[in-house]
Amino acid sequence: MLDQNQLTNNINAWLLDRNFLSGATTEGQIDKLREEVEEFVDAFFDGNKTEMKDAIGDIRVVLQALCMTEGLDFDLCCNKAYNEIKHRTGTMTNGVFVKD
Repeated sequence: MLDQNQLTNNINAWLLDRNFLSGATTEGQIDKLREEVEEFVDAFFDGNKTEMKDAIGDIRVVLQALCMTEGLDFDLCCNKAYNEIKHRTGTMTNGVFVKD
């Protein structure tokens, strides 16, 4: 299994090899993200863990493609999100974390 840095680098290289930098559009990647999230939802309700794993991986790849399309760094985006939530407190309500 690859560490997260190598995984990010490998995905970025895969995207570049397939012309995502100049060929992809944000709108197209948003549509693809919707498709992958729908695949995850279907797999979840079917109880298919193998397909859930595949969909989650695909979602990550599409998010990285969105970052590349918008000139953003995926890892920096994830770090920013974590830094915003790391000290957040709240409670679980109806299966969802609700911040204070």
